[in-house]
Amino acid sequence: MKLGTLIDPRFKVALAKLQAAPLSLKVAFKLRNVVKAIEKELQTYEDVRQAALAKHGQKGEDGKLLTNDDEIKSVKFESEEAFKAFLKDLADLSSLEVEIPKVLVSEIEDAVKLSSDELTMLEDLLHF
Repeated sequence: MKLGTLIDPRFKVALAKLQAAPLSLKVAFKLRNVVKAIEKELQTYEDVRQAALAKHGQKGEDGKLLTNDDEIKSVKFESEEAFKAFLKDLADLSSLEVEIPKVLVSEIEDAVKLSSDELTMLEDLLHF
């Protein structure tokens, strides 16, 4: 599965719908292990993303990253080139393949109704 899929907000919504479904204990257990694997990959992604921000972001005299005064306190960059280098690093990171356990569709098909968009987001997680 591409790491980029895991960080896609649509994947998170579809996974949350799957988690909220009334599953058997066996399937709920398997799904919890899947979620733990996803959380581990997301934490690693965030650690590496923060390192990329530290590498490319603009720092103040105290060595801390400078942020904009916007609502999300986005990081400032020295130049457009530094911002583009950060985006390239993120794109390269997002294209990495990560190993996530799969869930059999036959185990969940009666418990949850997924739209075609949700199914597309979860297709690498589901084994047919």
